[in-house]
Amino acid sequence: MSDQVPAETAVFLAETHAYSPPLRSGEGAIDAYAVRLACLASLYTVRSWAAQAVDFRRLLHVALTPGEKGRALRRASSATDLLQLLRSCSGDL
Repeated sequence: MSDQVPAETAVFLAETHAYSPPLRSGEGAIDAYAVRLACLASLYTVRSWAAQAVDFRRLLHVALTPGEKGRALRRASSATDLLQLLRSCSGDL
């Protein structure tokens, strides 16, 4: 795709996982773009805090990994759940 779009666009698409197929893990398919949107939506409610306290790239990286932390972040069903997880993992994210 990088030969079809400007370099900046290719970087954006790679980072956001837009138009990417689901990631495969032992747990099944993970829709990286949907995970990204869910994290953004949850953090939007506390955006001034999140802008200072959350490394979004790191958060997304952890959320997309198989295992307990990634699964917990993906399953956070509300902004409150996500914030509790983030605060409990503050050194990791």
